[in-house]
Amino acid sequence: METGAVLKILKERNNDLSTRLQRLQKLDSKIDASIENLQKLYEVLLQSQEAKCAEMVEFDEEIKEINKKLFPSHSTNKNIVRKKDENQKLLVAQINHVLSLDDTESVKYLINGDPTLNILSTDVETINAFIKKYESFLL
Repeated sequence: METGAVLKILKERNNDLSTRLQRLQKLDSKIDASIENLQKLYEVLLQSQEAKCAEMVEFDEEIKEINKKLFPSHSTNKNIVRKKDENQKLLVAQINHVLSLDDTESVKYLINGDPTLNILSTDVETINAFIKKYESFLL
C-alpha cells in the first residue's frame, strides 16, 4: 500500500474516532445532568419525608396531650367532696340567685356556671382546633 492511501485511511479513522468521542462527551454531560437532577429530586423527596415525619411526631404528641386533657386520670380529677346538707344549701343558694336574674342573665349564668358545659365547650374547641390544624393530614 501506498503511504498516501494509508495516511488517508488513518485520517478517516481518526475523524470517525473523533466523532464518536464527541458523541460520548455529549452523552457524558447529559448523564451528569441527569444524575444531578436525580440527586436534587431525591433531596427534595427526603426533605418532604422528614417534614411529614416531624408532622406525624407533632401529631402524636398533640393526640397524647388531647387525651390527657379530655380523659384525665383518676388522680388528676379534682372532685370536691361535700356533705349532703352543704350540697343542699349550695343548690338552694344557686337557685335563688338564678331566680333573681332576668331571663337572658339567668341563661348566661346557667351556661357559664355549669362546669360540665364549660369543660365540654373547651373540649369541643380543642378538638376543632386540632382537626383544623391537621385537616390535610387526617384526610
